[in-house]
Amino acid sequence: MGTVQHWVFVSCSLLEWEAFDLNQRHWIHLPKMNSNDCFMCSDKESLAVGTELLVFGKEITSNVIYKYSILSNTWSSGMKMNTPRCLFGSASLGEIAILAGGCGPSGNILSSAELYNSETGDWVTLPSMNKPRKMCSAVFMHGKFYVIGGIGEGSPKSLTCGEVYDLEKMTWTEIPDRFPIGNGRAGLPEAPATAGRPPLLAVVNNILYAADK
Repeated sequence: MGTVQHWVFVSCSLLEWEAFDLNQRHWIHLPKMNSNDCFMCSDKESLAVGTELLVFGKEITSNVIYKYSILSNTWSSGMKMNTPRCLFGSASLGEIAILAGGCGPSGNILSSAELYNSETGDWVTLPSMNKPRKMCSAVFMHGKFYVIGGIGEGSPKSLTCGEVYDLEKMTWTEIPDRFPIGNGRAGLPEAPATAGRPPLLAVVNNILYAADK
């Protein structure tokens, strides 16, 4: 029987990461990532799944993914998604992760989604969402994958709707007004499409929490 370990990954420097081991209650300094200029001039996105930490970046002509393995304590690169993207929503559940939406290589806003299995290393294309969106957030709740907020096509405002993906039925369902924070209602200022960040979300015991600032 294997041992379950929970690590929290933190990056406070461009190519350096640390992990906090919740079981042992101590910090672990990860090996330094290989230098890549794409992290100097663009955002990087990260995702912990299974025994891996994935760090995503965008180069001039392509996207790059660095993978850290807890088991080998090493970094590697060369992994490719089925659809290259940045500014996507993502979340993990055990050994799987789902990435949805974002921007494609030409800057187009995507509705596509794909699932990554960290045990097999496979990327599987999923059905597309009902609406394309970038700069969205994503979480798992009750075994389902939720995408919330973001910026849609041809809209000057941030989206307040969300979508939920049922892994068993392999279907997306749109949820109106899933993220009402900062949309001009209840005395809150309206959030422009240039707000600059995805919604700040967290799930604890299958309860969704959101922070406005």
